Amino acid sequence: MRASAPLAAAGSLTILAAPPGAAECAWWRRDAAAKEAERKAALSPLERLAEFAKDVQMSDGPSAVADKTLEEVGKLASEALATGYPNQIGWGFCAGYCTGFAAKKVGKVGFVVVGSMYALLQTAAYHGYVTVDHAKISRKFTQVLDANKDGRVDSKDAQDLYGQAMKVLEFNGPSGGGFGAGVLLGLRSG
Repeated sequence: MRASAPLAAAGSLTILAAPPGAAECAWWRRDAAAKEAERKAALSPLERLAEFAKDVQMSDGPSAVADKTLEEVGKLASEALATGYPNQIGWGFCAGYCTGFAAKKVGKVGFVVVGSMYALLQTAAYHGYVTVDHAKISRKFTQVLDANKDGRVDSKDAQDLYGQAMKVLEFNGPSGGGFGAGVLLGLRSG
């Protein structure tokens, strides 16, 4: 009787490992890789990051870390692309970034040209070759750049001009929010 007790205990462990009817259940028949993939898919982003850190610590060197990182980034990118939003936002953002970058470059060239012309005119005026009417230049400058017509050029005029430019550039575009963010980042990085 005592010899059958360990066998009975082992039999009860078998029942715990695979419940009755487990052969018919698809979940119990899956392989370990599929179960692990399902478990990882259910993790939150922070849990995935913590698990990734553990995997990196147990890796075989820098090349394994790089491979694992690229694999994880690829999975996240695939998940994001599957939603369809990056296509709309991505194109608008890229177009906006290029527009902002180009605008900043053109603006820099414009500032160099205007600054050089001013320096040249001032040098010519200093030596008596020309007479510069600064009051007339100031009036014309104010007339052209005073968007809100309050008689002075200030930050409110810059905001108005930016709003008018964005209205034109975003017209019939793929994603206005992405385009606007792209323009701001392009202006910042150009």
